[in-house]
Amino acid sequence: MIEEKSRVLLKNEKLNFHFVVGQETAFTACGFFNVDMSLICSMISAATTYLVIVLQYSSDNYPVVTNSTTVSP
Repeated sequence: MIEEKSRVLLKNEKLNFHFVVGQETAFTACGFFNVDMSLICSMISAATTYLVIVLQYSSDNYPVVTNSTTVSP
């Protein structure tokens, strides 16, 4: 009797769909850390900060032209 009820439950498509949809999927990088939106936001902010710093340092290398004379910074 219990086996018969178990078979009926296993064949219930709505119940199986509920269990499949209810499971969360997590992506990891070799199990070291989760790959999710917080990681992506951190990567974008780090890249933006790096680019701002590089642009600030690279702008110091160009001479400033004022009144047709070149002045080194």
